[in-house]
Amino acid sequence: MPKEYHARLIDDPALPAGFAVWLCSGRADWAKGRYLSANWDVDELTKMKERIVRDDLLVNRLRVNI
Repeated sequence: MPKEYHARLIDDPALPAGFAVWLCSGRADWAKGRYLSANWDVDELTKMKERIVRDDLLVNRLRVNI
């Protein structure tokens, strides 16, 4: 990463590490195929699980008819 961006790199490496552990634990299997960000609160995201799954949220699709 160029030095001019170093001041913006404020997240602790434990943040994405902990997120990766959560993803690999099986507790996030419901989120497979969805857009997620490591700086989102996992507990808050889990509380929204039912709505996310029900309404098919956090999904980006490209559909074509050939």
